[in-house]
Amino acid sequence: MSKPTILYFIRAEADLERISSIAIPGKAFANQYFTYYGDIDLLFDKGIRNKFQKELLRLNNFEIIDIITLSLYGKFYRWLIKSNTENIYASLLFKFTEKLLSYIFHNFQNKEKLCRKLLRKINPSVLVTDNSEERANYFPHCLRQEALKKNIKVFVIGHGSAGGLHKEYHTYEMITPSKFKGCEVGICSKHDYGYQLPNRIISGDPADSYPHLLYKHKQTFDEINFLNDRKFKIGFFMSAPFETCTNSWAIIEDIMLDYSFQDDIAMVAKFHPRLYKLGDYRYLKKIDNLKLFGPELDRTRLIKWADIIVCSDHCSMLFEGMIFQKKVVAIHSKKVRPFKNHESKIHGCHTTMNSIHSAYEFNLNDLKNYTDETEFIDEYCWGGHGKVDLGEKIVKDRLLSD
Repeated sequence: MSKPTILYFIRAEADLERISSIAIPGKAFANQYFTYYGDIDLLFDKGIRNKFQKELLRLNNFEIIDIITLSLYGKFYRWLIKSNTENIYASLLFKFTEKLLSYIFHNFQNKEKLCRKLLRKINPSVLVTDNSEERANYFPHCLRQEALKKNIKVFVIGHGSAGGLHKEYHTYEMITPSKFKGCEVGICSKHDYGYQLPNRIISGDPADSYPHLLYKHKQTFDEINFLNDRKFKIGFFMSAPFETCTNSWAIIEDIMLDYSFQDDIAMVAKFHPRLYKLGDYRYLKKIDNLKLFGPELDRTRLIKWADIIVCSDHCSMLFEGMIFQKKVVAIHSKKVRPFKNHESKIHGCHTTMNSIHSAYEFNLNDLKNYTDETEFIDEYCWGGHGKVDLGEKIVKDRLLSD
């Protein structure tokens, strides 16, 4: 009896992280294909910069299909990228042509036709995408709709456990059964968006399932090698900017400045993929005990390196540090009305969670290791499923169920 076929769609860094956590255990149960059509760039090698996740794909013999290469324009675009030259005039022509082709693909390409080509080529039993927007001419949405027309099962995965920490801040957003109509939507926990809607199932966050995290932490490639012998190693995560983390970067920057140029302290910061290009970090780059990373660094590498994790109080990145019982520091987010009095559930989740309102409250000698091993983590991150391999559970119980 032949195995069923799963088609995974990747758009951005977070998608790849969760696709990997499902597909690695999924090898035992299905034939699997991986496709990419990104927001940042149309080709996987340029659009995804996470070195660790790329190597993880290679180790598991996973190959990525750049969807645009199913068209003549896309083949030309890839050829153009590979044949880039250092000649200044050719380089200018290359950049102009690259931007023109990218504009054509994002605005004029018949995406429905491209979706149909892809689905005919793979003929999947199941399509898996992230919970990207539902809007006209947006490729992930087009792909889901074309799959549904062919009676292909569509499973939508979320972007992690953050939703359960700041759901109240989004009470103005109406989540209805018509959103992702016809699809099965995995949410992280009962605290997440859309809980109890008929097409939502609690899947937990497969990227943070305990066996998968252990697997990733055992990998020794692309590790941080920066002042590893220092007494204090502090890892900072800067998440995406919106009304629930308006002050986080300011507090993190104050901490960096307070502890700069100290011989017993090393600091590493990982920015959200969309943020690294936006800021001016010229002074921070002069601090000799601080190293900055963008999307090229995988979060597991930072968690593995650091003893202390500092993050905004609504960010999924908190959970990995909690799972490995690091010293986790959650920054109280400053919010505007009508959400001013809402507080992330991470504060007060356990006596060993370190919470601060300002850099003045950050004291290295007062920090505690997080020791509540499962209760809060299970409720908000693992969806009540416990320390099981959530990726394997999703494949067996959801993707391949009748």
